[in-house]
Amino acid sequence: MWLATTPTRGMATASLSFETVLSEENKNNLKMRLAKTKSPRVRDLKGSKPRAAVLVPLCHVEGELSLLYTLRCLSLGDHAGEMCFPGGKVDPEDKDEVHTALREAHEEVGLRTGENVEVLGTLPPVPSRAEGTHVVGVLAYVGHLDPAALTLSPGEVEAIIVASLRNLCHPVFVRQTQFRSTKFPPGYTLPVFLGTEPRVWGLTAILTHMTLTALLPGLYSHRLRLIPPLKA
Repeated sequence: MWLATTPTRGMATASLSFETVLSEENKNNLKMRLAKTKSPRVRDLKGSKPRAAVLVPLCHVEGELSLLYTLRCLSLGDHAGEMCFPGGKVDPEDKDEVHTALREAHEEVGLRTGENVEVLGTLPPVPSRAEGTHVVGVLAYVGHLDPAALTLSPGEVEAIIVASLRNLCHPVFVRQTQFRSTKFPPGYTLPVFLGTEPRVWGLTAILTHMTLTALLPGLYSHRLRLIPPLKA
């Protein structure tokens, strides 16, 4: 469970555009912004350690800088039919969360994790619906991709879906959902991204929101706001 957060401000690149997102200046600033990014405010999972990691794959597809998502198979027990980033639980032999994310991406979609992959940074841990589990997002540029050429894991990944940064940042496609909660009064707010089928929501939307906030200052302007309930 998490509550609405205030994204990190500052260190914006004045001349940043979708064409200069991967400039050395913005990549250096990205590292500083990620270091200052706070985890969503959580009250019931303090002290738990990250036990899962996902790769947030930044890639060029048909000339557009995009994020790559997987559509989970309907036959799966967890997150069936949902949009996700490739990832999974940290194995004992994994060196760290980065190793986990790259390994899972290779297993799920056949993504090569050699010299063409540039790890740009890691997001702070985010709680998942699984009790006591935190998920670390690993942001990496994986080069120019042809989604049709990727090898999907049978029974796990139904399809690859790519969303351009332009669309993800467009106000028409960015929404939020507010939930009432007696456990976390007065409630909490989660981002939702439209423009893909199905839409991006839940943990994946949280990671997407955090990524866009850190990667695209000035280009992604959505702020999560918690609207207080009306008083009788």
